[in-house]
Amino acid sequence: MAIRCDFAISGFANFPSLASSTVPAAPLHGIVDKLKRYYGDPPKPFPTDPFQQILWVNVAYLADDTRREAAFKTLKKEVGLTPEKILHAPIAKLRKATKFGILSERFAGKLHECAQIALDEFQGDLKAVVALPLESGASSGWRPLKRRIF
Repeated sequence: MAIRCDFAISGFANFPSLASSTVPAAPLHGIVDKLKRYYGDPPKPFPTDPFQQILWVNVAYLADDTRREAAFKTLKKEVGLTPEKILHAPIAKLRKATKFGILSERFAGKLHECAQIALDEFQGDLKAVVALPLESGASSGWRPLKRRIF
């Protein structure tokens, strides 16, 4: 199998040697194996809990990983990481964590909204939803997450 690269669209039409070329395609698993040999195994994802992953994404908008980690640790220390604790926390406490990103007021409110959705639609436990196949989840459990949390 080979991949055909056509550069005519990219402005290389005036360079016949570059205008069209064929390169062999490498199987994805072979590429992944080479990357693992060179870099080692990738780190385990953090956090692993589905609700905490949503918090991780939303706690510090447009922040680098260092600031996001500081925000997440602040949220854990000041409020906790369960939907119940976040929902009942005052916005001021949530802002202590969201201030590591931009739009801290908006994202403090979004943390409340994430907690409300987790409790109302999933009884606070997203692990069952994650186990659903995407096909069945699209019509049941996944839709509220895609629409309002991400």
